[in-house]
Amino acid sequence: MAYELEVIPAEFSYTLNLGWLRLSCRISLLHNRRQIHGGQRLLDKIIDAIPLIQSLKYRAMVNIAIAKQFNLDQAPEQALPFIEEAIRELSTLPSEESAFWEYDIAKQLAKMGLQSRSEDILAKLFHQANQEEDPDGRDLELAVVAATYAEIGLFDQAIEVACMIMDDFHKVWRAFDSIVHTAALNSEHEQISKVLAAVDYEGSRDYLMAEAASSYALANQPERAIRFVQQITSPGEKVNALQTPFQSLLKRGAELNKLQTLLNYVEGYALVEQDLNMKAQALRIVAEQYTELDQFDNARELLNQAQQLVSALRADDFLTQTSLDEIADGIARASVKLDRREQILQTAEPFTEQNLKNLALSYAIVIEDKSLTFKSRNLEEVCKRVEKLNDLDAGLEFLRQALEQLPTFDTAEIESPPASDIAGSYRDAHKGHALAHIVGAYFALLRNVT
Repeated sequence: MAYELEVIPAEFSYTLNLGWLRLSCRISLLHNRRQIHGGQRLLDKIIDAIPLIQSLKYRAMVNIAIAKQFNLDQAPEQALPFIEEAIRELSTLPSEESAFWEYDIAKQLAKMGLQSRSEDILAKLFHQANQEEDPDGRDLELAVVAATYAEIGLFDQAIEVACMIMDDFHKVWRAFDSIVHTAALNSEHEQISKVLAAVDYEGSRDYLMAEAASSYALANQPERAIRFVQQITSPGEKVNALQTPFQSLLKRGAELNKLQTLLNYVEGYALVEQDLNMKAQALRIVAEQYTELDQFDNARELLNQAQQLVSALRADDFLTQTSLDEIADGIARASVKLDRREQILQTAEPFTEQNLKNLALSYAIVIEDKSLTFKSRNLEEVCKRVEKLNDLDAGLEFLRQALEQLPTFDTAEIESPPASDIAGSYRDAHKGHALAHIVGAYFALLRNVT
């Protein structure tokens, strides 16, 4: 369908630019990895359309987005002209409007190897932040400066700026938190130690060590994550912080004895927690991890202990009662999940292939939530697992039975984005008949809803 591009009024720029931003990022990546044909031509059209945007701020936003993608594709020489154009566009705006995008520009310049130019921009932004008269506004801006220094690899400057922040919330939960996360992702272990040394309050140190542990676990370094958890002083916080490393080890297929040792360690800390609210939550967390290992008796015992604790507690005010209700609700959900997983595991037992047993457990998650949004996303994950099975026919037969058992949905939910996401994900799938069978069965079910 032919169409004419016209000048886009400034008041409509934001909505349209969001679409262009996403397209420019995705198309460049797909084209350079040869996943789609004609990607470069489409990207060229987007680039040609940039001058049609009247708002300089939004025009700069799209230029930065395209530069980011070229940097991701290791093409800094192609990224630089878009950054230069964004700098020119932002230079015409008041500093309070341009600052947000200048942080992005500083990061992209550093990725191109233009470190001195990046530092010059950050020095200017630091000066602007430090001159802010509103104390809260000053602290917030300094936190962003500190986080950006860390992202371009200047951790000493990042920590120095963070220490200038007066409000502890901005200092710890915005600045130091970001620095720790960036350091963990880049394996800058000593920088995390420097941050911890700059924090006086023990509770804040515990929080930052938990954040470091979470970041290391997400970076597929669960062993290092566990070492940080071991330094946390609060037993209950230890239990909470060990959730992500445990999941990381589980996904990596760690040996059962290694997971068991970790769970025994975590359970010991849950049992010695003195705060009864935290103890109940900790016991629930450990129980959920036992459920993941299909150790249902251990899980049920801990959930019973947690329930007894909550039942014995008394609330003196509305807020305390609300907190207790939330803990009790979490325990109830964990109990339902345990019973459901145990039942599904029994259903899956006839399958001798371990992959098919895992598939059955995945299906348990699919039926757990009544929302089509979550059903669709989880079904997509199940489809991906089927795609990897050696025994594809058996997997498809299992899915056929599973789809027939799905409850009906509200008609309004059928139009939700996840449904179209699944269709888009699999309509061009290389697996052909297999995934077409799965998607066809799913949408046939949806069409039958009255």
